[in-house]
Amino acid sequence: MQDFARRLQQVFGSALILAFFSEFFFFNEGPVSDLLAGLAESPAAAVFGLIELGAFYGLFAYPMLIAIGMFGISGWAALLLVGGIYGLAAESLVVPLVYEAFPYSIIWTSLSWHTLIDVYFGWFILRRIMRAESVWGFIAMLAFTAVFWALWSTWFWVEDVSVALSLGEFAAFSGVATLVLLLGMLMSDHAPLSSFRASRPEMILVSIISAIFFGLTGWAYFPLPIAILAVLGLFLAALFIGRRIGRRKEITETGYLTFLDTAPGWSRYLMLAVLPIVATGTYSIVLTTGFQVNHEIVVLPLLAAGTLSILVAMPVYIWRHR
Repeated sequence: MQDFARRLQQVFGSALILAFFSEFFFFNEGPVSDLLAGLAESPAAAVFGLIELGAFYGLFAYPMLIAIGMFGISGWAALLLVGGIYGLAAESLVVPLVYEAFPYSIIWTSLSWHTLIDVYFGWFILRRIMRAESVWGFIAMLAFTAVFWALWSTWFWVEDVSVALSLGEFAAFSGVATLVLLLGMLMSDHAPLSSFRASRPEMILVSIISAIFFGLTGWAYFPLPIAILAVLGLFLAALFIGRRIGRRKEITETGYLTFLDTAPGWSRYLMLAVLPIVATGTYSIVLTTGFQVNHEIVVLPLLAAGTLSILVAMPVYIWRHR
């Protein structure tokens, strides 16, 4: 039971990290507006909304973590493949976005933003740098992330300036959103990932719940869900074949994710304050100058990178385990 509780802690912690980068860092209209509305109504309403958001993202994080536990992560290719599983889940289990501009929508945002930004950058790279010896390297990464956050946020109101957040709203939003990231990191960092081995009943239950949500969400778009299942099947087949044709590489043996088993010092968590401070400062300049980002400058490279990385990850993973 204690192991199960630790796994749930890892799931919810990872869910909050992924939700931060998927919804708040991305500046998705609905969650941003909901958070600001909750803050305006009462702290309790905001907290309830964040718990609900974390629970939804737990649906997406759980399959990813189960795959990590089953196959192990021996390098970037394997992480991208399990990140792809999360990305497809994020856009097909609860919302039907993966179908709405098919087949373009398979890549954006499932296999581009979700895989590359949520998982590879936010869940992996940022936390690796957080544990690096260089304090200034981590601060520089946080500052860069914050500047991008503020500049990217302008896509939110590129078609209607009247919906732009005021400086006070942005400061409150970025502060609370960073607290969500902080809580997620604290929870995940103190539930060793290398010991995450879901039980058979867990895997069955998660599979059933995922299948129900997938079916209910995708029913109206049939037969497109078959294509999504085919892509998912390719990811799982690559992971399975890579493990089958070579000896299984456990997380503790590869060293690729073992750093996540050791929490960084408390001072590193406090440094996350750089995010809302620098982002708010940058946003004040954005409001003053009227700057608005051309979202295609970000979307098109991510679209290309997401496509290429997944196409390369499958053969590379199999080849490395030959």
